[in-house]
Parts: sequence; C-alpha cells; structure tokens
Amino acid sequence: MPAQLTMTQHNDPVDQRLPRRIDAYRNREHILDAAAATLRINRGASLEEIIADTGLGRTTVYRHFPNRAALIDALVTRLLDAVRGLLDRARPAEPPFDAALARMTETAMTAGTQAWDLLSLATDDILASSPPVTNIVDAARALMQLGVDEGRLRSDVPLDWHVEAYFALTAAAVKFPNSRQAGAAWRTVQDVFLHGLEASPNAAELRG
Repeated sequence: MPAQLTMTQHNDPVDQRLPRRIDAYRNREHILDAAAATLRINRGASLEEIIADTGLGRTTVYRHFPNRAALIDALVTRLLDAVRGLLDRARPAEPPFDAALARMTETAMTAGTQAWDLLSLATDDILASSPPVTNIVDAARALMQLGVDEGRLRSDVPLDWHVEAYFALTAAAVKFPNSRQAGAAWRTVQDVFLHGLEASPNAAELRG
C-alpha cells in the first residue's frame, strides 16, 4: 500500500520572521511618509512631534530611528535614491540643448518643495557621501556644457556660474510658486534662465 502524503506544519523560523519583516518595513515607510508631511509644514518639528503625527508608539519609532538626525538622514537618503531614476529620464547631455534643458528643468520641478526642504535639512556628511548628489551636479554641468558647445550659453563665463545660477533659480521657483504659472513653472524657469528677468517683447513672445 503506497504511503499517503500528509500535510505537515513546518515551524520554519524564516517563515515566522517574514511577516514581522514586512510589518517593520511598512512601519518604517509610514514613519518616513508622516515625517515628510510634518516637516513640509514645520521644518523645525521635533522628533516627538513627528512621532505624534505617525500615530505609532514611541517604542516603534525609536526602534527604527533613535533620534531626529537619523530620521532626517533616512528621509534624504530615500529621496536621493529616487534621483537616479529622474536623472536617467532627464538625459541632460543629449542634444539639442533646449530640449535637454526642458527635460532637466521639468524633472527638477517634479521633486517639489519637499525635496528641496529635505535637502536643506540634510547633514553635510550624508550629502558629501551621496553619489546621487554628485550625479545631480555632474548632470547639470553636462547640460551647461552642452549649452556652451551649441552656442546657447556664454563661453566667457565659468561653467560653475551657469550651474549655480540654474540651481538657485530652480530652487526659488519651487520655494516661491507663482500661481499664474501653475503647471508650467518649469517653462518660466527655462525662460528666465535663458533670457533673464528683464521685461522685453522678445521674452513675452517666448513665454507665449
């Protein structure tokens, strides 16, 4: 008589740990989401204020983030990890320059206020050691070099001037949104970067 197959219950420790790991991951992401929302409204929010907004217990939050600095660094790291994908889509060194500038600027604007605020809260150590930050600067330099090579940007000005001016203008557009340009702020950034702030019929035509 053939042996019958029977269902047995395995007390595999890996199987038992998996649900806990999933819960821990969900809790961590929930804490980061809540912290981002809180810091967007109040950049000086304390860890205790952030914990209150998570709806989770203090022990749960402290298990993931022992202090505010660790939480901020985790937020910035998560943001910077997303930058890689954004830069891939922007293709800043792919000509023509005007199209590359449009892609890069639209990509930068999608990061939104949260991104710039979080980067401003980041510690110097995490920014200095983060490849995505280097990649952002390198991407901007490649974009500006393309503009110089095509004769769209001045060659008698150091490339870093172009880069710094571009970043400053983009950050200003995110920090001080213009309701009249809602949904097309990146076009305004592009226009001002290329043509300055001087009012002129030519600039009006380009905006139109």
